[in-house]
Amino acid sequence: MTVPLLVLERFGIAFPGRGRVVPVVEDISLALRPGEVLGMVGESGSGKSITWQGALGLAGPGAVTSGRVLVDGRDVASADDHTLAGLRGRRIAMIFQDPMTALNPVLTVGRQIVEALALHRGLRGQAARAEAGRLLDRVGIPGGAGRLRAYPHELSGGMCQRVMIAMALAGDPAVLIADEPTTALDATVQAQILDLLDDIRRERGMALVLISHDLGLVAAMADRVAVLYAGRMVEAGDAGDVLDVPRHPYTAGLLAAMPAIHGPRRRLTGIPGRVPAPGEIAGGCRFAPRCGRAAPACRAHVPALEGGSHLVACFRPMTSAEACA
Repeated sequence: MTVPLLVLERFGIAFPGRGRVVPVVEDISLALRPGEVLGMVGESGSGKSITWQGALGLAGPGAVTSGRVLVDGRDVASADDHTLAGLRGRRIAMIFQDPMTALNPVLTVGRQIVEALALHRGLRGQAARAEAGRLLDRVGIPGGAGRLRAYPHELSGGMCQRVMIAMALAGDPAVLIADEPTTALDATVQAQILDLLDDIRRERGMALVLISHDLGLVAAMADRVAVLYAGRMVEAGDAGDVLDVPRHPYTAGLLAAMPAIHGPRRRLTGIPGRVPAPGEIAGGCRFAPRCGRAAPACRAHVPALEGGSHLVACFRPMTSAEACA
């Protein structure tokens, strides 16, 4: 068995608020191995992005983390800023949701890539500019060297996303976290960006975390899937198992809200209600107020995530027959 590059063990994040510490993510445990694609799915507010921001020390001032974050077997959950800065970009890189706001508007894209190369690989001068041009070529920007003097506002959204990928690759990371990498891009550009990420992963043997609310996208790329709801992992396992035979009612609800490409048209079924804000979470299963299968035990106790290779946190999980109906 390959040694994991990155492991989260009972990881949690909380923020101070109104005289108490409010948890926003709790008890997240997962491992990521070389070349693997992990899809993290859930509605907005489920805790997908903040989990990885917290693991990298990017959750902002006041964030309180718990549990362990193992990078190459070393716990960095309580590491200082200097140690984390050495890991970010070099071992673990992150592509943020909106490239138009993640890029600095007053610096050329070449300057921003060269800064990443200087920080992570010690390249400067002509060597750094040549490598920046090569990276732009690699991510599919034609005439990459000629684009180094362009500013972000001179590029399309798809081009800016490619620049963000080039910056992430500048440190030759072992793990790439892609946070909604195709947000606000049209369908053709989305497909190009996803193909690019997959090609780079295969070429470098890099592990990829794909954060998305798009189950179709995750189904096409992920080896394993983790489903988050209100800051907790409710289902996890091989992508085929989780998406073809979901056992948690929340996962089944997400799939029921997706239109089918093939077969007869059917009415989509939405999940009533909304994801609760961290300060609104009561006891018991967090999905119980929206779940049609909830029993009294669901409102009184928190279900454990268990089940071997296909994990589910539910007192009344769906059977295979129900999932396939």
